[in-house]
Amino acid sequence: MTPDTPPGALHLDLSQSLDQVPRARRAVRDWLRTSGMQRHTPAAELLVSELVTNALRHGRPPMALRLRTHNGQSLRIEVLDGAADGEPVPTEAPPDAVTGRGLGIVAALARRWGTESVPGGKLVWAELDHTEH
Repeated sequence: MTPDTPPGALHLDLSQSLDQVPRARRAVRDWLRTSGMQRHTPAAELLVSELVTNALRHGRPPMALRLRTHNGQSLRIEVLDGAADGEPVPTEAPPDAVTGRGLGIVAALARRWGTESVPGGKLVWAELDHTEH
């Protein structure tokens, strides 16, 4: 399902359990620190939380998280899952709703975000630029 992860990128296989969200956040925080890109940590952790939670709630296994950089400047966060259907769509959540704001948060934080079909599923991605956050 997943294209090859480039050298120096983070790849984390995920099981279908919500305890994967804090695990993914820790992995991202650690990877950004060792990559010298800790300036992205707050936004990247929040983006990862939202994208991984959406995949766990609405997607199907297998699931994975990938992070990679471009020229050490921009950061691309990718969450892959085995559901080829069900492209994520932002919704307007009522003020008293507990859920429904995730993609709105992604759209507000990311320079760009989107979805792609990949063999065996889909990939939802978000990008942060070196000048952001």
